[in-house]
Amino acid sequence: MNFRFDVLLPVLLGGYLFIRFSPLFYYTHYRLDTQRIVFNSLLGSFFFFIPAVYLVKYEKLDAGFISFLQNYDIEYLEYSVIAFLLSITALSVTYSPIATGKVLPAFKSFILHILFFRAVYKDNDGVEIIFADAMKRTLYVCVTLKNDKVYVGSVVSSFGSPSFDTRSIRILPYASGYREPRDKSIKFITFYDELYSEIRSNPDKYTISRDDFEIAFHLRDLLTVSFFDPKIFLKNSEKPENILSNES
Repeated sequence: MNFRFDVLLPVLLGGYLFIRFSPLFYYTHYRLDTQRIVFNSLLGSFFFFIPAVYLVKYEKLDAGFISFLQNYDIEYLEYSVIAFLLSITALSVTYSPIATGKVLPAFKSFILHILFFRAVYKDNDGVEIIFADAMKRTLYVCVTLKNDKVYVGSVVSSFGSPSFDTRSIRILPYASGYREPRDKSIKFITFYDELYSEIRSNPDKYTISRDDFEIAFHLRDLLTVSFFDPKIFLKNSEKPENILSNES
């Protein structure tokens, strides 16, 4: 048999497709540089190549199909093609109704929750860790943007890294305002609890829900972020008590 380097293309392609498109790597792939993507693709290829060798060597597959590949007289072709087919099969499984949450949505939520936080803590970015912890511990965050606008609320979603311009964050606000130019103290202007309560009490009166008040902004526009405890804040201010409401 003749060995050709292009015989490795199917297995390498299979490894890349699985690493690139599998939901298992959704939160980690876009964080990697090109060299790490190539390295992970090689690992993925090796992962599928080993069982391909086993299936061919021990005749676990249709003999006619293997003979068809061997007729090309290219060394390792059958292993490479079988590895590619295995990677596509594995990718299909990760997109199955159960894996995608159409049958077991709670299972999907649990798995993605683990994968998301694993990616965040491994990336070790301070800003994103605060947002992730706020999601995990259901804490308020106080966000100050570069234009001195301030939002206090609950984190709805966090993804990506601040080093990527396209990444953003969504929060459900409970208060908003701005920082005083002179001393940078916070001045709250809008409190949302009464509005949320009104919408919840009179759903037929309004065409929007509480979730429609979510605010999204690019992380590149972020100046500071911190955890926010309304009780501690109120000890040093004269702000309305309704920021303490947890009913919404």
